[in-house]
Amino acid sequence: MMRDSEDRRPIDGPSAWFFTGARSKAECSVVLSTEMIAEIRQVAREIEAKSKTLASVEREDFAFPRLIALAAAVEHELDDGRGFLVIKGFPVEALGESRSAIICWGIGNLLGRPMPQNLNGDRLYAVENKRSLDGDALFTSKTNVSIDWHSDAVYATRVPDYVGLFMVRASETGGATCLVSGHALYNALLREQPQHLRQLFEPYLCFRSGVIGPSEEPVIQVPVFERDNGVVTIRYNRQRIEHGYKLKGTALTSAEIEAMDCLEAFMNRRDLSLEFNMEAGEMLLLHNRLILHARSSFTDSIGPSRQRLLYRLWIQRERSSAGGRT
Repeated sequence: MMRDSEDRRPIDGPSAWFFTGARSKAECSVVLSTEMIAEIRQVAREIEAKSKTLASVEREDFAFPRLIALAAAVEHELDDGRGFLVIKGFPVEALGESRSAIICWGIGNLLGRPMPQNLNGDRLYAVENKRSLDGDALFTSKTNVSIDWHSDAVYATRVPDYVGLFMVRASETGGATCLVSGHALYNALLREQPQHLRQLFEPYLCFRSGVIGPSEEPVIQVPVFERDNGVVTIRYNRQRIEHGYKLKGTALTSAEIEAMDCLEAFMNRRDLSLEFNMEAGEMLLLHNRLILHARSSFTDSIGPSRQRLLYRLWIQRERSSAGGRT
């Protein structure tokens, strides 16, 4: 339950961001310098000269001064800033698909420890349009359909701290990325709908999959909002919540449904969310317990070498706290 003395205070600081007037990806982005791009090319050449692959590269292979400084700046923005950052200007055409994957992997290693994203143990996952939905609304990362607001791996025992999304090839049309701050949502609910905020601090059933074995419990209980070492965090995936209740043969209460409806209405408010298209050579990094994200449907260009390709990383930080905010 929420504690009146602590949990009813609004959250101050850059993590509780909202946008008024013109919303721009540019103000939340950094552009790689010429020197930084040259260093990335050097890293790729040295890894190639050592005949290393994605399976054999190590963190030390990326320990170059500008890359280390970039990772430190990203970590600061994710932990103590808005909770997300777009890096622009990766030379993906010159690097090619395989070397772009290695650079993406390297940045993830400098930020923490990449986590497996499925039972095969894949730590770098290609998000691309490879199959039809076939009526399965839960697993959409290999399709071109829209993806609703969510946290990644909401069902996991250890939810990824960071998510990295590296665009190698953009879609012909669509595929917009949408972001919303969990702290801004908290503040808006606290101010306008406190009864729903209280409900969202209570545990919901959630369907598990992807990284659990057949003998593990398929449903867990998790709240949407909670406090981690004093920091308000959020994890949410309505489809998994509804499927969890279906598997257990239990109905959501009217209070639970109304709270999620209210939360999603706030997520879609234009003063709270940010929407933009990622371009080839851009990498979005976000704090997975502070930022919810979504994606619109997209249409690919004709030919496999021109279709949308985005690499995804789940990253566990070396320290366990949710960040320095209070």
